[in-house]
Amino acid sequence: NIKKIPVHTLILCRHGDSIWNGGQPGTPETFTGWTDVPLSQKGLMEAKNTGRELSSYYMHGIDALFTSTLTRAVQTAHNCMWAYSDKPFASHPQKFVSDYRLNERHYGALQGFVKADVESGKYGHNAALVKKMETGLV
Repeated sequence: NIKKIPVHTLILCRHGDSIWNGGQPGTPETFTGWTDVPLSQKGLMEAKNTGRELSSYYMHGIDALFTSTLTRAVQTAHNCMWAYSDKPFASHPQKFVSDYRLNERHYGALQGFVKADVESGKYGHNAALVKKMETGLV
């Protein structure tokens, strides 16, 4: 008598382009951190395309969805699930959790500054240290 053990799959997805990630024409890349900016039109399309792509190879319902509290992450989750749940095997997650502990890193005083300006030393920051911080090496 073999007992069936439930199998769970964890799917990770980064938010789509925001208006500060260079996704908005004419807007330079900016340190975003916890600043609550929405997705750009490009980001909305990325989220929908991710949902469609996911439905092409993952053909199961999704029980729970977890996201940060930031608008761009919530928009990504909703648009991705909207495109994904368009398939007969899919259903909307029964559990949707939005928690600040999933927010991306906080950039402190750098939030809202144009990346190129900071990296060039315009504000007196150590460009090499900023680059390490940005890549997670500090």
